[in-house]
Amino acid sequence: MAMSVWTGPLIIAGVTAAAWLLRRLGPPQSLVFLFKQPGVRPTGPGGTLTRRDILRYWLAAWAISALLILAAAGALTLSDRWPVLSTKSQVAGVYGFAMFLLAGVGFLLGVIALWHALRWKPPSPEQKEPSKQGDA
Repeated sequence: MAMSVWTGPLIIAGVTAAAWLLRRLGPPQSLVFLFKQPGVRPTGPGGTLTRRDILRYWLAAWAISALLILAAAGALTLSDRWPVLSTKSQVAGVYGFAMFLLAGVGFLLGVIALWHALRWKPPSPEQKEPSKQGDA
């Protein structure tokens, strides 16, 4: 069965409508985890990030990078199992390259987090409390 010219646009419209309905009506209980704020939860006073939180972010970024490097190596190994110009080889090669690029982004995020952790200073009392200038 051949796909119609309208198959792609109809799939895009359906996914867009489903995403809009989820945002408009709220997610069902089984999908609540998709809408939570990702990342490391701040554990400092008043919800501020501590050095330990930033280091946990660094560790998570580099662990994910390592997993992506392993996945990229696996995909590139799979691409070598088929003839060079076959569709399977090219698809596996593209997936491997994309995972390698994502691993690079994760590594750079880890470097930035480590830099922030090394330069971290506790927030001053002025930063902890909101200013009361307009409440006179």
